[in-house]
Amino acid sequence: MNKQQLFTAGSVLLATTALSGVANAGIVSTSAGAAAGVAVGGAASTSLNIANTVFSTTASTANAVTVGSTQIYVAFSNNFTAATKFSVELTPINAGFVQSVDAKVLLSNSGSFLLSFNTVAASTACTSVTPLTTKIILDGCGGLGNKITSTTGANNNVSSSYGGVLFSGVSFNNASGLASVGAAIGVSGLVYNANNTSQNFETITAANIAVSVAPVAVTVGAGTTATANASATPVAFAYFTGTANIVTMQLAYVDITGTASLAADLASIAQADAGVGLTQVISSIQVTVTSAALTQASVQSLSVNTVAGIFNGTIANFSAGVATFSINNSAGFTSFVISVSFSGTTALTAAAAGTVTVAFGLGNSMGQAVPTVTGKTSTISLGGFQAELNTFLGSSNTSFSSFARIHNNGIIAAGAVVTVRNDATGVTMGSYTTPAIATNQTLQISAKDIETGAGITTAAGVNYTLQIAGAFSGYAQHIIFNPATGQLADLSAFRNRGSTVTTAP
Repeated sequence: MNKQQLFTAGSVLLATTALSGVANAGIVSTSAGAAAGVAVGGAASTSLNIANTVFSTTASTANAVTVGSTQIYVAFSNNFTAATKFSVELTPINAGFVQSVDAKVLLSNSGSFLLSFNTVAASTACTSVTPLTTKIILDGCGGLGNKITSTTGANNNVSSSYGGVLFSGVSFNNASGLASVGAAIGVSGLVYNANNTSQNFETITAANIAVSVAPVAVTVGAGTTATANASATPVAFAYFTGTANIVTMQLAYVDITGTASLAADLASIAQADAGVGLTQVISSIQVTVTSAALTQASVQSLSVNTVAGIFNGTIANFSAGVATFSINNSAGFTSFVISVSFSGTTALTAAAAGTVTVAFGLGNSMGQAVPTVTGKTSTISLGGFQAELNTFLGSSNTSFSSFARIHNNGIIAAGAVVTVRNDATGVTMGSYTTPAIATNQTLQISAKDIETGAGITTAAGVNYTLQIAGAFSGYAQHIIFNPATGQLADLSAFRNRGSTVTTAP
C-alpha cells in the first residue's frame, strides 16, 4: 500500500514519508495551507527540540510531565472517495497519550489540500472517536456521500475526497526517556478498511515529534591575565595590546552553547520554526562587570567583541568599578568577549580578579529559562624585579649583622615580598612584606626585622637565603656590618636587580 505523509502544525513536526517509504523532511507551519504541502517561506525543518532537563528527575516524576498540547496533521497519500469507509489509529512511540483529544476529517479537492480545505468533525464523520493512552482510534469514518458537498469554501465540489485527519489537543506523558539527550517521542499508525479491519489502506510511518537535547549552557571565564611592566612610562603598557595611546586587555569571555530548547509545552506558535536558534530562547542579555580594573584612572571604555551592534547598553557606576549593560540583538546571540581599554598616558595599578554576572531574558517562545551565571574576570599584575641574597646572617649572630637594602627606582610606590629560606637546606621558613617603598627610596631592613615579620625564631648557626620580589623597578643589596670595627661591606658583588624588565641602577 501507499505510505502516507505526516505534517505538523502548532509547533510539532512529523517527518514526511514518500510512497517509496524513504523519509523526507516535513514542512512546519501554523497554517493549514502549509501543512497541506504549500510551503510558507519554503522552509522544511526537522523535529523540534526539547530540553532534557525538563525530565531530568526520577523516572516517575519525568513520566508525569505532560508534553503538549499540539496539533498533528496526517495527510493521506491515497484519495479516498466520499463513499469510502475507513478507520484511523494513531499510536504513540516512547510515550503515552493523555486522554483528551479532538479530531477532524480533512476534505481535499482533487487529492490535495491546496491553499484551503474544509473539515468535518470526527464525531460527525466517524462512528466513534476513542482516545486511549496507547492509541487514538477514529472508527467507521467516511461514507458521507453527498453530505460533504454541503460544506462551504474553496473545495466545495462533488470531487471532494477525504484527504487526511487533523488531531488537535494531542498531549503526551510517560516520556521519561526524554531525560537522555538524543531520545525522541513520536507517532505511527494505520489507516484501514472500516468494513474489513484486516485490510490496511495505508501505514502511518513512524515519525519523531520531539527530540531531547542538551539545554542552553553558559560559561563565564576570565580573559588573559595582563602583566604591567614596572619600568615602562607609563607603567604596564608593554604587556597590553593596542595602538597609539590606547591599550586593551581581555577582561572576560561569555560562552553560550546549546540548542534552542523548548519547555514541555509544544503549543507555542512562536516555536513553529525549529531552526530559529538561540533567538527564540533568549530575548536579551544583561551583563554586570565588577572589577578593580575599572577603577583605574586611565580606564576609557568597556566593549563587547561580537556581532556588530550587539552592545546597545549604557555604562552605569563605571567610576566605582561596576559597569552594567544589556545586549539586544534580533539576529541571535553568540559567545562574546568583554574587553576594557585604557589610555596610554596614565599609570596602571594592580587589579585583583573581579566578577562578571550574566542574566538572560526569556524569548517570546515557551523556551527554556537560562539561569544567571557568574564567573571571574582576569587580573592586572605589576611586573617588577626579583632578587636573591644568600648567606644572610640571622640575628643570633653577634659578630656580624646582615642588612638588606631594597631600592625602588620605578615610578610607582610599592612594597616588596621577602621570602626566607634556610640557606643550607632550601626549606622555606616564612615571608615578610615590607612597607611601601616610595619612588627613588631605599629601604633598609635588618635580620631581626625580617625574622619578626616572617614569624621566624632565630637559631644559632642558621643563615638565610632571601628571595625578594617587588612590583616596581629596582634592586637589592646585602650589606654586612661589623659592630666591632664599624665597617660595612657590600656582599652583593653587584646590585642584584633580577628581572631583565627593570631599570639598571
